[in-house]
Amino acid sequence: MSKNLSVRIKTHILKELDNLADLLGVDRASIVRDVINKGLETKKIDIALELYQKGYTLEQAANTAKISLWDLIDEVKKRGITSKSDIEQTKALIIKTIAGDDEKLAKKIREININI
Repeated sequence: MSKNLSVRIKTHILKELDNLADLLGVDRASIVRDVINKGLETKKIDIALELYQKGYTLEQAANTAKISLWDLIDEVKKRGITSKSDIEQTKALIIKTIAGDDEKLAKKIREININI
């Protein structure tokens, strides 16, 4: 279902929209819809990245921003972004994988303080 939306747009932006519409052989409304859709997806990714950097897991950030987990993972890789909480979770997983239930070994591994 579609609804109408009225917005004020600066003249130079309207000219750019019209230029794009002419280049593609479509009307202004089609270009505006496309720009809004792409801008919305970009904004959702930006929000998910902010949440991730604040300590959300990748899955939590993707779900909250309503984007694909795989799209978020790709974007994190592209931008070289890391999260403290995910690094700590990864370290804990590595220790658990190596040490299993051996608490003495797990403690020794933690003491080494491997930087991942």
